[in-house]
Amino acid sequence: MAEPVDESNPKTSRTRTITAVVVTVLAVLLSALAVDAYWLHDRVFDTDHFVESLAPLPQDPAVSTAIATKTVEVLGSASTAESKVAEVLPDPLAFLAPNVMSLVDERVFAATQTLVESDAFAAIWTRGLAALHTTIIGIIDGDPSQPTEGGVGVKLDGTAGLVQAELERRGIDLFADVQTDVGEIVFIQAEMLAGPRKIVDVFHTGVWVLPIVALLLLGLAVLIDNERLRPVQYFGFGLAIAVLTSLAAIRLFANYAGGKVENEIYREGAAAVWDALLSGYLRLSVIVGFVALGVGLVAWWFRRPDPDAETAQA
Repeated sequence: MAEPVDESNPKTSRTRTITAVVVTVLAVLLSALAVDAYWLHDRVFDTDHFVESLAPLPQDPAVSTAIATKTVEVLGSASTAESKVAEVLPDPLAFLAPNVMSLVDERVFAATQTLVESDAFAAIWTRGLAALHTTIIGIIDGDPSQPTEGGVGVKLDGTAGLVQAELERRGIDLFADVQTDVGEIVFIQAEMLAGPRKIVDVFHTGVWVLPIVALLLLGLAVLIDNERLRPVQYFGFGLAIAVLTSLAAIRLFANYAGGKVENEIYREGAAAVWDALLSGYLRLSVIVGFVALGVGLVAWWFRRPDPDAETAQA
């Protein structure tokens, strides 16, 4: 028959304390990962929530500017508008064709920025977001039909047609014969999504397992430690710090991923996409962080020395 553990033994007490602290640290790490897993599961892996998070972005000046700039680039490179202008101008004024085209580009830019606020463009944007989500999940899951390198962004199929119609309504028919589309607004590189595939898979499959295991570990730490509230205090303060650290790490990753976009205008648009996608994660992290901090403070309050008791002992 096993002998009972002597909790008055300093060595035994120290061993139990160290074990409880180690188990508490594991609980903190798993809880922080659970926050990340929930955000990924709710906002990244769910198509409806993903589209919902990014649907209002065309109203963002950085995104609308990126879309308008892309439209100007595509229509300008795919058309013979400048030669048409040169044909219309008298020979002595043919040299003014580039200047006229600069004015036309301004009209294209303005027309596109007006169109991004329309319901017709909202439908194009929503379809592009759904297709983007399919691509992102495919890359993460290792789908061979999805790209493994190069830019990944929102496809804007149909935008050029809307812009051409708007320009014709404004009396500009220089792009009437252009058969092209705007393409996509890139906000991340495919290789950056494929890299952390295994880690993301753990988050995706462990969204409900991680918090349960973390709570079980915290309960075990409370049972092991001689001071029952000490693991709770450490857990609360530790989780608040861990969540803040995780938030900073993901924010740095988003900045790095957006920074890989070479064109500054598109880079600002990519930053707006990441901001919208991470806004929910920020709220979640703040809520969890404050709750954890509150738990730690309550445990600390009940653990603090009682001055009256110390005075009586003295």
